[in-house]
Amino acid sequence: RVHYLRVEAVVSTQSTGRLRRMDNQDVNCFARHAYAEQESLRLKWYSNISTLEEMLCQHAQVDLNTELTPVPSKFRNILKELFVQQWECERATNRKLPFYNSIKSSFGAERYLNLPLTHQESRRVCQLRSSAHQLNIETGRYSKNRSNPLARMCRHCTTPDDDMLILLSEQPFFEPIIEDELHVLRTCPNYHDLRMGLSDTLKERIFHEPTEVFASDTIIEAARFLVRVFKRRFPRSNPKTN
Repeated sequence: RVHYLRVEAVVSTQSTGRLRRMDNQDVNCFARHAYAEQESLRLKWYSNISTLEEMLCQHAQVDLNTELTPVPSKFRNILKELFVQQWECERATNRKLPFYNSIKSSFGAERYLNLPLTHQESRRVCQLRSSAHQLNIETGRYSKNRSNPLARMCRHCTTPDDDMLILLSEQPFFEPIIEDELHVLRTCPNYHDLRMGLSDTLKERIFHEPTEVFASDTIIEAARFLVRVFKRRFPRSNPKTN
């Protein structure tokens, strides 16, 4: 994974000029010797910068060693293009992001980031969208029995008898009810009363248009709903409020 693409970089005349001076063998100063030492050690930060420079030169078709006035906006666009390509590749190959991919079709900042949500509301929305939560669909991926679908099932919708579950799992047509994002939003009876208190618009979107659940006109209501859902599901992990 190319971590250096995780930041937005602005390439200016001053910064590129400084790198050129550090790379000049004729410069005799402490900074130059420190730079040379880290270059010889091939430290991670230096390797990343070198690789980034090579990629920029390749895509921009310019030579940073000879072109004295690189255009910052041009490099920003190149970096964004490279990042979006990496983002598309990773989300297409990451098996833990089916829900995220179902609600996120294009690269860009989400509207909920600019809305007056509380910390808890923003946190729960982000966790659900990116599958960075502790629902069993996620925790089951890292359990000792991660190959067993029972590790990801919803305990509220399944018999508590473990022996019965093992017996059922051995049957050819057994399909456990998985505790994933859509199950929690739509069907789990543990949150039925919370679901019934939602507006008709939000309920319609949850069941028929999940991509619109996080639209501007329902995101605040959806965020408050998620806070209540996670509070009920994980009562011990919620901070006390006065």
